[in-house]
Amino acid sequence: MATGAASMKTRAWNALMAGDLGKTEYLLDRWHPKSKAEARERSHYRAKVMQYGGRWDVAVKILRGAEVEWGTHIGLRCDIIASLYMLKDFYGWEEAARELIQDYPAIAPSLSPIARVRTDIFIGKLLEELGDAAAACQHYEAFSRLSGIDASDKMVAQAQALRLRAFFGLSRLLSIHYRRLVSYEEEWGAHKLTFEVLHGLMHAEMSLLGLEHGFARLKRVLSMESLSDAEKNLVYFDFLEEALRRNWGASQITALEELRPKGSLTQFEIWVE
Repeated sequence: MATGAASMKTRAWNALMAGDLGKTEYLLDRWHPKSKAEARERSHYRAKVMQYGGRWDVAVKILRGAEVEWGTHIGLRCDIIASLYMLKDFYGWEEAARELIQDYPAIAPSLSPIARVRTDIFIGKLLEELGDAAAACQHYEAFSRLSGIDASDKMVAQAQALRLRAFFGLSRLLSIHYRRLVSYEEEWGAHKLTFEVLHGLMHAEMSLLGLEHGFARLKRVLSMESLSDAEKNLVYFDFLEEALRRNWGASQITALEELRPKGSLTQFEIWVE
């Protein structure tokens, strides 16, 4: 059994993932770091408590303080960018995002496999939010071809590229990505696919097969209990936007309205949370 700092770190993380912010702070107060890296990580956890509590301004202050005291780190930079976005500080967000995108090729080789996966997807999301769909597609596709990346992570990257190619009418490789992801669905079953893959499949089916096929996919996705309300909102409003753009019939729009889930978040907000 883990003891000391390692045990406290694990318990704090588990409490954070359970949404128990009070317990997380209690455990962080009792975590005594043994190195600069652990001290930076503890500060990062404190910032995450603020993020989970919606106190994005405090999170930025803690994260930037950690950079000054313990040195910059890819995780700190990503969470600063996410917090600035949620604060609607779009000037600061764009500046930090572009700096990270520029620096990332030199940073990526030093990351652990798990950190590489999360950060590569995050970089793709930044490119999307900056309005460069083609660059985001190229980034996701390059990531999916890397050696040493788990098959499920490659599938998520392919799904992101598929969604973008379908949504922005970038037809090259669209049918290839679609057939590849459908083969995963046939092999594993839809219930084992991530939201990103299901979302990408819906966009591709709207583009390649028509709105009726996309609507059938939407209904299946909205019925999945494993997905959050935020995820269901995202896929619903993406479909609604495309249906309205294509002047779908009034009776069909009415049927679509009956499926409307609760609340609403943007894709980047879902990723940040």
